[in-house]
Amino acid sequence: MTLNNPFTTSFGTMQEKEFFITEAIDHSGNRGFGESVAFPAPWYTEETVETNHHIMKDFLIKLLQENDVRHPDDVQKIFKPIKRNNMAKAALEGAIWDLYAKRQNITLSEALGGAPAQINAGISIGIQPTVSDLLKKSAFM
Repeated sequence: MTLNNPFTTSFGTMQEKEFFITEAIDHSGNRGFGESVAFPAPWYTEETVETNHHIMKDFLIKLLQENDVRHPDDVQKIFKPIKRNNMAKAALEGAIWDLYAKRQNITLSEALGGAPAQINAGISIGIQPTVSDLLKKSAFM
């Protein structure tokens, strides 16, 4: 995916973001979607797009297939034997939560227990060429 704005850190500038979408499908054909957030190289965390793919394909999906997921809260217990790899786990768990919300005919926010109409969120702006540019960009956000 091409980013709207290049993201610059001390490791370089990223304009293209590699990622994938996960999909959970139930026996009735209902679908939920999640997203992997790892980067191609382990410069931010130890996980990468490739290690996420490996952990999901070779371990996590098999665990889901071998266990009965009655509620998305079950997923953390099912994934417990696999240490760390939280981005890989979250990509699948997100799809399962989305599927659950759709099956319950509620919003994902409601499924997760959310009630506020507004939530606090943070951003990562990245390195800017000058302090002035940083201040302008952060004021815009």
